[in-house]
Amino acid sequence: MTFGIQVFSASSALLWDSSAAGSGVVVDVFDVAAFATDSRTYPDFAGRLAGAVVLSHLGSTIPTMDNSLGYPRVTVPSDSQVRTVLVVVF
Repeated sequence: MTFGIQVFSASSALLWDSSAAGSGVVVDVFDVAAFATDSRTYPDFAGRLAGAVVLSHLGSTIPTMDNSLGYPRVTVPSDSQVRTVLVVVF
C-alpha cells in the first residue's frame, strides 16, 4: 500500500483499507473563520480526486478542488460566516 489508511483489530487482522473502499475517505474537517479564505493540500493522496462540502453554513460558499499540483487541493473562498468544511478523497 503506497497511500491511504488501514484499520487493524487488536489481533492485527485488517478490518478496513481505504485503497479498497467503495467510495471516498474523509481526510479532513476544518473551520474557516468569517471573512477568511483557506486552502489545504493533501500530498499523501497524489493521483486521487477530492470533494468538499460546507457542513455548517448554507450561504454561497462553494469550495473548489483541483489537482494541478499532482495531488488534491481544496480552496474555500471568503464568506461572512464561519464555515466547517469536510474533505473526502476518492
